[in-house]
Amino acid sequence: MVMKMKLTALIGMMLTLIAMPAVADDMDEWIQNLKDVDSQIRREAAMALANIDDSRVVEPLIQVLLEDDESFVRSSAAQSLGELGDNRAVDPLIRGLDDEDSGVRASAVLALGKFDNISAVEPLIQALDDEDEWVRYYAAEVLGKLNDSHAVEPLIQALGDEVGGVRGNAARSLGKLGDIRAVDPLIRALEDEADGVRAQAAWSLGALNDTRAIVPLIQALEDDGPYTAGNAWYALNRFNDSRAVEPLILALDDENWRSRYYAAEALKKLNDTRALKPLIQAFDDEDEVTKIRVSAAETLVGLRDTRAVEPLIQALDDKVPEVRNSAAEALGKFNSSKAVEPLIRVLEDEDEYSSIRASAALSLGALNDTRAIAPLIQALEDNDRSVRRCAAQSLGELGDTRAVEALIQALDDKVPEVRNSAAEALEKLNVVVAREEGKI
Repeated sequence: MVMKMKLTALIGMMLTLIAMPAVADDMDEWIQNLKDVDSQIRREAAMALANIDDSRVVEPLIQVLLEDDESFVRSSAAQSLGELGDNRAVDPLIRGLDDEDSGVRASAVLALGKFDNISAVEPLIQALDDEDEWVRYYAAEVLGKLNDSHAVEPLIQALGDEVGGVRGNAARSLGKLGDIRAVDPLIRALEDEADGVRAQAAWSLGALNDTRAIVPLIQALEDDGPYTAGNAWYALNRFNDSRAVEPLILALDDENWRSRYYAAEALKKLNDTRALKPLIQAFDDEDEVTKIRVSAAETLVGLRDTRAVEPLIQALDDKVPEVRNSAAEALGKFNSSKAVEPLIRVLEDEDEYSSIRASAALSLGALNDTRAIAPLIQALEDNDRSVRRCAAQSLGELGDTRAVEALIQALDDKVPEVRNSAAEALEKLNVVVAREEGKI
């Protein structure tokens, strides 16, 4: 509760600082107000001076930071000095890290994060041992911004902090610093009791891109927390390493469906034919989660291996509409004449979903087979607008003049998208239509 109250107070001061109106003409008055007997007026003055772009405000704010009797006034001065970004404030802010009030120390930490100043690194490292958890929390965060390798070992130590937020920030900062000394400690952090820490560790392992993390990240795909599995998948997608293929293939048989899904998604980027057979098995399994089967189909397209064509053709009869649609879309990516007749059958099936028939129409245009001409011409009269539009588009791709008359008639379709597709198709066929005169 105390931690939450302190955070609320800090955020409130920051928002007030941003919203506080101040103009240069008021500068002298605000500086004078820093000495007012009313501490609230002094605080408002300290915050207002952050919005005045004049170097003369820096020294008065430094004096407030180091000498004011009220901690919330000193804290406001620290925040304003951070916003102003004048290097004269760095040493006073470092001194602020020793303030008796934890709120002032936390504000000083955040302010130092605004400076790219190496002299702040060691004091911020020391702040990782502060008795106040918020000071440690912000120190762990800020050290990731300063890009100094001296912070690596202390941040590794901070992975053992008693507060999860501190551990999480330390994990995130280690990824930003990019030092491989952090790989093994971050792998261990994947077992942390807090999901936030595990998730940050997974993200950082992806940023470090060290192959030692591949297997632990695959195991993290099974994590029950709301964020870790997603970050592990994101991290694995950053590895363009063939050594990830076999572990990902094994993950396709994992009992946790999320692990299977993330493995299928990660395999898309690697584009390795070793995954072909397991992906086909996952796609063929009617008891598998639909989301995984669709992902497997998309990954098979990337492999461009004709051994996937037959399973995709069979999937046109699958009981799950999403799988049928994925198969219809995927078959257009393979240069295989085997797919033409099955796709024509789907296009002509009036009981099939119109979206799937439209996907079949588009794929027929991509396969460049004249057997599709007549069915596509007939589809220009379909009751569904998306089927008509896709049929017109594919007839343009096929480039067969037998479609000209039907496409000219489609210029009178009641749906603008269909008319536009017909016009574009005729343009590809080098046919110019003067519609007002009814001439070609």
